[in-house]
Amino acid sequence: MEDIKSYCIDKKRKIHFVGYSMGGVLARYIVENNKFKNLGKVVVIASPSQGSEVASVLTETTLYKSIFGPAICDLKKDSEFLSKMKNNVNYELGVLAGNRSMNLITSFFVLSEENDGLISVESTKVSGMKDHKTLEATHNRIYKSHATSDYVVKFIQCGEFKSCSGA
Repeated sequence: MEDIKSYCIDKKRKIHFVGYSMGGVLARYIVENNKFKNLGKVVVIASPSQGSEVASVLTETTLYKSIFGPAICDLKKDSEFLSKMKNNVNYELGVLAGNRSMNLITSFFVLSEENDGLISVESTKVSGMKDHKTLEATHNRIYKSHATSDYVVKFIQCGEFKSCSGA
């Protein structure tokens, strides 16, 4: 953590966090468990803030655990790690989610609602978030999208995914 804070020497400049999937959950954890005097905005992309239904089902299999390791268990709906996260954030949080899936098995047998193939749109939402936007993208492609990059920049500049007033 001190490494991150050491990059924030200029207290006049804001530090922003952007994270994808589990990286978004980790970004929230870092922000919520540290005091940043110069915290800017936080954007999470396809992050299972309320847990992943797919992780909840598949972590019961040895094969899945051996591929993704023990950290994937922290993304289960009822994980101890996620229970330590705030349910109502008090910082500027923007959330991007995808709603396209190429994974027919998880989309039809595990996820019953709008999803990106691994994460339901609903599980990306966090009470107190400043803005939420659903994009036509799969979980594995959303971070590669120019639209995603544009929305991240808009949120950091404006605090919402719409264009800044007067821009």
